[in-house]
Amino acid sequence: MKIPSINNQNISFSDRINAIDIIMKTYPDVTPYFFMEKPNIYDQKYISGITREQSVFKVNGYINKKAELTHYMQRMYSGSHINFKTISRDEANTSEGSWLTVITGKRPMGQFSVDSLYSPVLHSLLELPNIGCKIFPKEDNSFLYIIVVYRKDCAQGEQYADRFIELYNKKRELMCDMSDESNELKTIKSELVVAREMGTILSYLPEEIDNYISKMNLLLLKKLINITTRVRSIKIVFVSFVSFPEDMRANIRLIPLHIYTRHTSSCMCIGCAHSPQSLTGVSSWEFAPLPPSCNSNYLGYNLRKLHISKYLE
Repeated sequence: MKIPSINNQNISFSDRINAIDIIMKTYPDVTPYFFMEKPNIYDQKYISGITREQSVFKVNGYINKKAELTHYMQRMYSGSHINFKTISRDEANTSEGSWLTVITGKRPMGQFSVDSLYSPVLHSLLELPNIGCKIFPKEDNSFLYIIVVYRKDCAQGEQYADRFIELYNKKRELMCDMSDESNELKTIKSELVVAREMGTILSYLPEEIDNYISKMNLLLLKKLINITTRVRSIKIVFVSFVSFPEDMRANIRLIPLHIYTRHTSSCMCIGCAHSPQSLTGVSSWEFAPLPPSCNSNYLGYNLRKLHISKYLE
């Protein structure tokens, strides 16, 4: 059983009595039935007992680990948040970097996951001054919980944390609405809707957000091409990015989310444009195939590269 999502928390631990006390202070909406259950396989890393109610913290699994984490977090904690800046995903997307970048004052909010409500990482974080956590269960998973850790001493902290949860829920709703799509397409399409704003509030570097979205766009394009060739059994021709003159590449980007398709006999042309709006004039494009000798594998498919003889302004 998983407890309900807790959207607003203001946790302060004044003492450490037992496992029940800690969980009750961290998750006030937890039901009595939660403690009647046997600890699951992940809980058992931190507690031992027939039921959660009768459990005690393990010395090596929890007590010593938490003492070590608490000392480390208190040493790294910064009471100042004046150094907020954009950071690399490589720095933030690690089990430690996800919360360390927040408590050291590099960004106002971050997120990570824990496999148990008894995680010493979570409990140590909640003991720090001006650090808050919002917790909710990960969908389609019986054990994982998403932890949104934020600074309580700045306006962006809780504001970003709440917005992250809204975007996360929006992504889940979008995936539910796409009932006829494959799981992979659901993930890609919903991710593209929220990725830019989510990356921004997580303080990722703008160029890394752009690169991530481009990769997701290409994944979507591959899936769309695969579906089209499988369902319609038609030949695909592709306007390759590398077909543009060098001086234009910096100002042109592939926009597969706004694909305009035009069927010409057995071919489907997939276009590139300066912006989604310019796709309205796609009928004025003139496509000219390169010689057969220029054929090559692109994105894992045998696609013929084209060049554009007339550009949209």
